[in-house]
Amino acid sequence: MNGVAQAQTGSFEDLIVAGGGSLVVLVNSGALVVSGGSTSATSAVSVAGAGKVLLRAVAGTLTVNAGISSGNGNISLLSAGSQTFGADGDVTTGVASSVAGSIDVSADAAAAQIVMDAGTVFQTDGGNIRLITRETGTDGGGITLGVLDARIAADRTSTPTLTGQASGWGSVAVVSNGSSIVDTVQTRSTTCLRARFG
Repeated sequence: MNGVAQAQTGSFEDLIVAGGGSLVVLVNSGALVVSGGSTSATSAVSVAGAGKVLLRAVAGTLTVNAGISSGNGNISLLSAGSQTFGADGDVTTGVASSVAGSIDVSADAAAAQIVMDAGTVFQTDGGNIRLITRETGTDGGGITLGVLDARIAADRTSTPTLTGQASGWGSVAVVSNGSSIVDTVQTRSTTCLRARFG
């Protein structure tokens, strides 16, 4: 697949886009579920180069059970209903590419939540990360965080550093319009948020 527009029904697996093309999956009615396929049980969507990813559940929920990645393009995950990310539902862009793709996650219906598993990681290479519930009102649901990592690759080593934090790391915004924001496991040793300071 290489940026080809197709109207389809049913289920699909191993959505892989090569050559810099983008991927748009739009579900007009019902839930959108992203799971692993025959190629990989832990990776569901893979877009090479600067290709962008847009997954949108217009009227339903979004469940991500396997990874979504782009070489260095922006990734947008939009839904009316709640979004749930399993332990393998990582979202990554720009990792080790030195190009700052961004991650945007929005659940917009009343009481819609964003829930990350403790093992879920959203990761960029200095790109921004945003999570928001109920952009168009004040009665949104809560947000439960896994790991949000907007560091640059050079600082993401076996001995992590803060060298690029002030200038190279991306910003992180977590906004719940109407409810709470909590860490999945508040007693864990893993830092749940790594982002630009200042």
